[in-house]
Amino acid sequence: MKKQIKHEEVSIKYLMYCRKSTEGEDRQILSLSSQYRELTDFAQEKNLKIVGVYKESGSAYKLGRPQFNEMISKISNGEANGILVWHKNRLARNAVDGGMIIHLLDTKKLVEIRTPSSISIDNANDKFMLQIDFAMSKKSSDDNSDVVKRGNREKFEQGWWPGLAKVGYINMTDPITKASYIDIDKDRFTLIQDAMRLIIDGSHTPIQALNKLNNDWKFRTIQRAKRGNRPLSKSAWYRMITDEYYYGLMVRSEGEKMGKHKPMLTEKDFNTLQQRLGIPKRTHATNKSFPYKKLLTCGECDGSITCQEKHQIICSSCKRKFAQTQKRTRCPKCNLKIVDMDNPTLLHYTYYSCTKKVHPNCSQGSIEIDKIETKIDSVLCDYEIPESFKDWAIDHLNEVNDQEEEQDTRVFKQLQDRFDQNKQSLRNLIRLRISRDNTNLDLERQQMYDDQEKELLQEQKEITEQLSTVNERQKQWIELSKETFEFACYARYWFDHGGIEKKTYIMSKLGKNLKVMNKEILIDEHKPFYLVKKAKKEMLETVGSLEPTEKIGNSNKFEYSKQASSIMRRWWDSNPRSREAHAFQACAIDRYATPPVLEQKDS
Repeated sequence: MKKQIKHEEVSIKYLMYCRKSTEGEDRQILSLSSQYRELTDFAQEKNLKIVGVYKESGSAYKLGRPQFNEMISKISNGEANGILVWHKNRLARNAVDGGMIIHLLDTKKLVEIRTPSSISIDNANDKFMLQIDFAMSKKSSDDNSDVVKRGNREKFEQGWWPGLAKVGYINMTDPITKASYIDIDKDRFTLIQDAMRLIIDGSHTPIQALNKLNNDWKFRTIQRAKRGNRPLSKSAWYRMITDEYYYGLMVRSEGEKMGKHKPMLTEKDFNTLQQRLGIPKRTHATNKSFPYKKLLTCGECDGSITCQEKHQIICSSCKRKFAQTQKRTRCPKCNLKIVDMDNPTLLHYTYYSCTKKVHPNCSQGSIEIDKIETKIDSVLCDYEIPESFKDWAIDHLNEVNDQEEEQDTRVFKQLQDRFDQNKQSLRNLIRLRISRDNTNLDLERQQMYDDQEKELLQEQKEITEQLSTVNERQKQWIELSKETFEFACYARYWFDHGGIEKKTYIMSKLGKNLKVMNKEILIDEHKPFYLVKKAKKEMLETVGSLEPTEKIGNSNKFEYSKQASSIMRRWWDSNPRSREAHAFQACAIDRYATPPVLEQKDS
C-alpha cells in the first residue's frame, strides 16, 4: 500500500504575488512596495522558499492580468506549488480566476495558499472558505460597480459628464456645497476652439490644424501625476473633432442629453466640421424639424408638403461637385479624400415639394427654403413701420377709443332703456293674461298671448347679449389694433433673429391658404395687414420715407402726424366695429413684447 505524504513533508516553492487596485500612482501609491516588504519579512521569518515575485497594478474584477496569468502558468507547469499573498482578495475578484485557483488545488498542482494570517490547503473546509472569500470579493466589487454606475447616471441626468473632464475642460468642486461640476480650461479651451475653426473655415486640414496647435501655439495637455504636459496626439485630436460633446451633446449608453457645460462649437459648426472630415452627419432618434412645413400645401392638388436636405461638396482639386453620402469619403473623379481636400466648397440645400400622395401625377416641382424666406421677408417689408409711427398710431387709437367710449355710453343707455321697456311690457302682458276678464280665453286669444310673450322674451335675450358685448367690443378692437401695429413694427426683426418655431409662427400670422405653386409662395394676407400696407403706401407718397430719424421728431412732425391722422380716420371713422373689427378679430394677433423677445401663444 502506497504511503500517503503529509502536507508538512511536501517541499513548497512559493510565488509571491503583489497587486494594487489602480494604475494611478496618486492612489495606493505605496501599496505594492508595502505588500512586498511585509511579505518578504514574513517569508524570512517562516523560512519560506520564494522562487518568483510578481507585481502588477490593475483590477482583479476583469480577466486579463498578465502577471497573474504567468504565475498560474508556472504553477500548472510544476515550477512552483505555493502562493504567498498579502490577502486572498488580491488573487481574484471574478469567478474565472477564482475557479482556476480552486482547480489547481483540486489537481494537487497548488499545494498551499499562504497569507500572513492564514493557510489554505487542499481540503474541503479550506476550499469552501476560499470560495467564500472569492465570492465576497466579487460581491464587494459588484456593489462598488453599482454605486459608481448609479453616481455616473445621476451626474449624466443632471447634465454633467461623469468622470474625467475631456480635453479643454476641467473638473471643479464647489468649495461650499462640495458639488462637482465641469468648467472650461481657460488655458486650453480657446486654443482648441480656434484650431477647430481653422478646419471649419477650410484654411487648414485636420493635420495642419494640429501642427499649428502643437508647434505654433505650444499646446500642452494638463500635467497629471503620471502623464500629461505633452503635445496633443493625432489619435486624441481626431477623437476630439468627431466628439459631439464639444457642441454640447453628451452620448452614453443611458442615452443622449444636452450638457450644462459651455459648448466649444455650435451644432451647425460641428456638422460643417464633420463634412470637412468626410463624415456624414449622425442620425438621431428625433425627427428633423423644418420651418413652415405644416403651414404649406400644394397649390395644384392641395396635398401636403415634404422637405428634403441635400449636402454637396465641390472638390478642391478637380472641381467635381458630388453628393455626400453615408459611405462616400473620397471624390468620385480624382479619388482625393475629403479630409485631405484644401478648402473644399460645401453646399447645403433644403427643398420643399409636394408629397404627391393626393395626386401622384402632380406637376409641381420643388422650391428652396431661401426663396420662401425671401418671399416672407418681402411681405413683412411691405407693412413694416418704424417704431415712432407705431407709438404715434397707438396714441391715436387711444384718442379714438376715448371718442368711442362716449358713443358706447350713449348706446349702452339706449339698450338699457329698451331692456327696461321690454321688461315692463312683459309684466303688463302677464297681468293682462291672468286678469279675471280673461279667465276663459278662446284658442285664438291664447295663441296671441303666447306669440307676444315669445317675441318679448326673444327681444329681451337679444338686448341682454348686446349689453354684455357693448362694453368689451371697443376695448377688444383697440387691443387687437395695437397688437397689429406691434407686429407690423417688429415682425421682420423677429423673423431675422428667430429660430424654427418663431419663423413658422410669424408666417402663420401673415395670412391663410399658404400655397406652393409654380415655385412661388402664395399668401392670402389678413385684412389688418392689408390696411397697414395701404396706409404706409399713402404716407410714403405724401411725406416720403418713414425713417424715424428723418421724419419723426423734426420740423416735419406736424405734417407727418396730420397726414397719418387723415389716413387713419378714413379707416375707422366710417364703421369702426364692422368689417375692420371683424378682420382684426379674425387675425387675433397676440400681444408681443418689444424686440428681441417674441411671445408665442395660441390665438
